[in-house]
Amino acid sequence: MLLTSLSPYGNIEIGSKRLRLVHELLHEMQVGRFIRLRRAIIKLSIVLSTDKASFKAVSFKGNLSTNAARIASLGYEGIELAVRDPDSIDHDQVIKIIKKYKLTVPAIGTGQAWGEDGLSFTDKDQLIRQKAIERIGSHISFAKKINAVIIIGLLRGIISRDVSEEQAEEWVVEALKTCTAKASIEGVRIAFEPINRYETSLINTAAQGLELIDKIGAENLGLLLDTFHMNIEEPSIEESIRICKDKIFHFHVADSNRFYPGAAHIDFKSILETLFATGYRGFVSGEFMPYPDADTSAARAIIYLRRVGIDSSLYGDKEKRMSNYKSPLHKMVRTTQTALWNDSCSIEELNYSIANGAVGATCNPVIVGNVLKKEMHLWKDRIVQIIEEMPTATEDDITWELIEEMSVKGAELLKPIFDREKGKNGRLSIQTDPKYYRNAKAILKQAVYFDSLAPNMIVKIPASKAGIEAIEEATYKGVSINATVCFTVPQSLAVAEAVERGLKRREKEGKDISRIGAVCTIMVGRLDDWLKLVADRDNVITDPGYLEWDGVAAMKKSYRIYKERSYRLRLLSAAFRNHMHWSEFIGGDIVISPPYKWQKRYNASDIEVIDRMDKPVDQKIIDELSEKFIDFRRAYEEDGMTKDKFDEFGPTRRTLRQFIEAYEDLAGVIRDFMIPNPDIKD
Repeated sequence: MLLTSLSPYGNIEIGSKRLRLVHELLHEMQVGRFIRLRRAIIKLSIVLSTDKASFKAVSFKGNLSTNAARIASLGYEGIELAVRDPDSIDHDQVIKIIKKYKLTVPAIGTGQAWGEDGLSFTDKDQLIRQKAIERIGSHISFAKKINAVIIIGLLRGIISRDVSEEQAEEWVVEALKTCTAKASIEGVRIAFEPINRYETSLINTAAQGLELIDKIGAENLGLLLDTFHMNIEEPSIEESIRICKDKIFHFHVADSNRFYPGAAHIDFKSILETLFATGYRGFVSGEFMPYPDADTSAARAIIYLRRVGIDSSLYGDKEKRMSNYKSPLHKMVRTTQTALWNDSCSIEELNYSIANGAVGATCNPVIVGNVLKKEMHLWKDRIVQIIEEMPTATEDDITWELIEEMSVKGAELLKPIFDREKGKNGRLSIQTDPKYYRNAKAILKQAVYFDSLAPNMIVKIPASKAGIEAIEEATYKGVSINATVCFTVPQSLAVAEAVERGLKRREKEGKDISRIGAVCTIMVGRLDDWLKLVADRDNVITDPGYLEWDGVAAMKKSYRIYKERSYRLRLLSAAFRNHMHWSEFIGGDIVISPPYKWQKRYNASDIEVIDRMDKPVDQKIIDELSEKFIDFRRAYEEDGMTKDKFDEFGPTRRTLRQFIEAYEDLAGVIRDFMIPNPDIKD
């Protein structure tokens, strides 16, 4: 169905889906009134290719007039033109279209000269290098007419065989000196783009970009910074922006999965605040993959960027606009079967989470350490008191006493929920000593003890070889378990089978199972972390966005199998790295357990709360990850690992090491109370 939208640019025929998006956007703009950040207007543009390019991170491709109308109707003020060859387009016609829709062209992309025509500054063939420089000459002539910055991205090329890094860099410097000299005569600026290591090994970071600028010594050479690449390469995106300051000539935004801003975990509010604090007043341009389609992604991007880019006092009361729901997380727990737990035993954070619909909480040594740092003023006197009450106790004894007290206080807050929901929810997770991961008897003994601390305790047991044995025995003894240090389909199935064996043994003996509420955590983000590390360590090239889907794929497959086999425990999503670790699981009979930081982020987002749990991960992603990563196959395939291999899996070892180190750090804090450092004056 086609409808006609009345716009300042005349009647534009658009689909009914797009009209709904436009109306949503117009509502957002009316409520917001102004699109401001620190008194600066955010000017938004989006990439438009004049040709049907093979490069995926371009939302709009093809007919310039049609796409310009679409972009203008969504509220964008500019279009970043991706132009393969300026000599192949009608410059006057382009300018006419731009003026018709009152758009600005802040920058011209040149990457198609590399992607489509094979030109680069570092090709072994001197003739190709010369053609690349000449192509930029054509871009300079066009850029002068529309007052645009020229982007040098992948046109710089890659380091090919038989070419040294030094030689490649020398060619890049020579080419840029030639191009900047010509551009300077025409009054045109050039923005060089640092690109992540998976696409080129030449100039990956902002710091390397600044070094290159120093080598060239041209005032009209600056940088294009791109949040997608920076998220991969920069230790701190904000600090890199501060360092680049007035050398930032253009700015790209895409989230960590290369989708529209707001689709994953990048903190755009902080980034935009930092960017504008440097004095940057140029365009912020969207270069992202058109997921689920060009119109939807472009609309979501502009809505999200304008939300994070304005003061809340100008925007209005978000909670009122949420109708009957306090937040997106609150809407989720009210409208779907998905439960929310808080990934912390902090009283302050747990209260916030409960107010937004949380019905449980989790804990581990890392969390306890962080809570203690944050709430030391609440616990300092109590720690001293515990030490006095236990005069013969070791630092380990005191540490565990503190962990138990924190957990019991959290459990008290959740007890009304536990009673209301008859044990399915309202539980506080307490973790067994991670050092016991090889000792089933030690794990079991501690689990039974922890279960006695409060009626609504749920005990974390690692999905190690010994842990699986302990899970069955603990379940048989009536302990509700939360399997942790679990990342894979094989581990989650081993946990489920162990719980089922324990339940069946109780049933056979006529023992009550009505109050046993087991869950199996899949630490989705830690699986993502591991495969990213493997890709970097082993020089595996893949679409970086695919590496955001590893944990989601494992979780969804486990969930499907759990339902098929009617296992009597739920899955729990943990270790959050992007919004998909929440949004892709909405609608499932599972638990999501984000930390306070991610809850705040989700509640400030415009992610639509709709069922996605049964939507499978794109098979292309599964196939590529399976082909290139043996550890993905181990994680994803039902028989990818046996129990004997669980302890050897990379994420298992990394997580156990972190948990044990965190416990030792926590014990070190207690040690400082028990044996103050005499070298430090009070």
